[in-house]
Amino acid sequence: MNNNDFKNLNYNEDFGYEGEISINFFEKDVKVDIIINVEDEEINDIQYEAYEKFKEKWDILQKSVAEKIIEYYNEKEKGSYGPEDKEEFNKWWPEINTIDELLNQIELDGIIIPETFVMEDITGGRCIYLTFSKKYGNDIEGNGIGVKIVNEEVTEIGFKEIAF
Repeated sequence: MNNNDFKNLNYNEDFGYEGEISINFFEKDVKVDIIINVEDEEINDIQYEAYEKFKEKWDILQKSVAEKIIEYYNEKEKGSYGPEDKEEFNKWWPEINTIDELLNQIELDGIIIPETFVMEDITGGRCIYLTFSKKYGNDIEGNGIGVKIVNEEVTEIGFKEIAF
């Protein structure tokens, strides 16, 4: 099994295979980093399958990802820290209730496919992580947003570090 998106990836002992691909994100082609973590220098069938199923469902899945990020933002992130000055606070934490409002505040920047043992032993299924940069919350440390997708369903959202 192979995938054309993987043909130009470079092997790196620390991460596995890495490179850049183009993906349509809400009608806009964006270049994102892709990392495929491997155990023995080989991409396994379950990793290919996870990516293929992800791509097949991406048009529908991206809406679910956006809606879950909006929910996460409004329930967990918004106002969780920040300045006491109300005007400055409102700059840090804008209203985000629609996908369009969200798209003005985030950028898809990565796809991570974990090692086979993560899929088989930890997540129990095909797993893909998405990483996003965000403009809100004065994210000077670049924590961004990480989205865990198992069997083409969003199962967890947190900082980017959930993907590593």
